[in-house]
Amino acid sequence: MQINSGSFLTLIFVLLTLSGCATHPSDVYQSDCEQLLTVAEAQAKQAGLWNGSHQQLPQPGLSIDRMLAFKGQSLNGEREVRLWLQYAAENYWSQLESAWSYMPAPERDNLLSLKACHQQLNDSYTANWQRLRPEIAQWQAQDSYLEWRRWLGGGWLMQWPLSIGVANWHQEARESFGQNSADKLVRYKMEVNSVDDNTHTAMPEVRIRYDALGYPHFDQESALWRYHAPQIEVAVEGEFDRLITPYRDSNGEVQVSAAPIVFTHKSYTQWQGKTLLQLNYQWWFSERPGGLLNIYAGKLDGIIWRVTLDEKGRALWYDTIHSCGCYYQLFIPQDKYLVASEFEAERPLIFSLTDWEHGRATIRISSREHQVVGVDFAEPFSLGEEYELTRLENLNYRTSLQQQPLFGKHGIVDGTERLERWLLWPTGVRSPGAMRLVGNHAIAFIGERHFDDPHLYHELLVE
Repeated sequence: MQINSGSFLTLIFVLLTLSGCATHPSDVYQSDCEQLLTVAEAQAKQAGLWNGSHQQLPQPGLSIDRMLAFKGQSLNGEREVRLWLQYAAENYWSQLESAWSYMPAPERDNLLSLKACHQQLNDSYTANWQRLRPEIAQWQAQDSYLEWRRWLGGGWLMQWPLSIGVANWHQEARESFGQNSADKLVRYKMEVNSVDDNTHTAMPEVRIRYDALGYPHFDQESALWRYHAPQIEVAVEGEFDRLITPYRDSNGEVQVSAAPIVFTHKSYTQWQGKTLLQLNYQWWFSERPGGLLNIYAGKLDGIIWRVTLDEKGRALWYDTIHSCGCYYQLFIPQDKYLVASEFEAERPLIFSLTDWEHGRATIRISSREHQVVGVDFAEPFSLGEEYELTRLENLNYRTSLQQQPLFGKHGIVDGTERLERWLLWPTGVRSPGAMRLVGNHAIAFIGERHFDDPHLYHELLVE
């Protein structure tokens, strides 16, 4: 990693300029803070440290995801605008702080100054909320598709062969569902923190409140994370089928630790006029094995398992993708929801489960391809390896192992590219098959569909 000395000198100059007016907010101060953040951000990007977890906005110091972009289209009054700006500022700061955690020690010492300046800038935004409100309504989240590739590559010509490929995968997935037979199975269960930890069996009593933007907040959220944490059963033929923790060493090489960790992050969706909380659980494998001619093989593989909650903290449905955005599957209780008859993008793979209970799902994973081949609600595993639950943010920040960011430009994990990217180049998806960070998951090759689209289920299900 190299730091541009000119940019660094500019940063120091701005810091010195600000030192005399840090307690006197003004338009001059705001302009200087915008410059400071812009320089710091440029340094991080030049060094390859900036991840693509959120989309930046024209106003310095603000970033959005797709749900926040949707919320920004219908803000009513000061309270909602101020809260929207707060969330957008928090998104941006998480990106900047993550990037600067990888800077050399002298530069990292500037984080406190950066944070103070970012807070001052956000205070200026909230004080001028009326001026910003019309701009916020116009800010849209960018999609994860490159239209110029579709036009240049003749993407429309691929729709017929792609539809055949999708249909074949659907048939294979349905035929193999519930058939996870192997000589050796490894079971993983959530670690137990104490002898009186009953979150593996008892539904916590929760209360919910909604903030000014309609986001739900549960008073027992940590208990919900543990209650819904899945049991995982993997068919094992080699070390590539065991849960690991990925990181990037000081040479920039992707490495793995044998520690089985499940990473968590929150997301939100819209359903029947309300915003619902989603619990995301992500685990990793060291690779998807295969020979030189296997276009799907490569370093690292991963699965994201998502639980959408109702107002009582119970699971409404589950869905899953691989960490590349491939293999989207939705699991719904039988006879409770109607599946749409027509779709804006390719037909999704939806399973209606007859064995449906609220609580912890057991997910059965095949060897090598790491496909979800079963979902049920078995009794808690009495034996099995324990995994640790930790926030996904911890995978973004520098640690004793992780010396360089795992996720690079556009949120993609460099070094996990697959040969299939050349075949699927005309679909417009950036590097199909490569592992990527949340917020960057295109989940359809025909048409457009995103894993974090607030209206995803409006397309897939009938309200």
